[in-house]
Amino acid sequence: MERATAYANQRQFAIRFDTPLGSGTDESVWTTARKTAVKVFHRPSNCHAELESYRRLSDASITEIDIFAVPTLIDADHGLLVVEMSSSFWCFLRLPWANANH
Repeated sequence: MERATAYANQRQFAIRFDTPLGSGTDESVWTTARKTAVKVFHRPSNCHAELESYRRLSDASITEIDIFAVPTLIDADHGLLVVEMSSSFWCFLRLPWANANH
């Protein structure tokens, strides 16, 4: 939480620690007051790999995979091991049954 707070303070916004999006062995994710998501990594290699993935997706103009929106990289801090992304990645773009013939 310290690194997430430092990241948010540098950019003058708040993190909603009361609404976590998830956590695992490699990272923790929270929503922010500016409707983004902040992911704090425990290991530099995981942070750098994720940043590289976002850059490749962006370079290829990939914004969705199947019915899921691909998050957009907003900002990052290599020293703090923090990645900020759009929070739309939890949203479905289209429901597979919406176009079903009845």
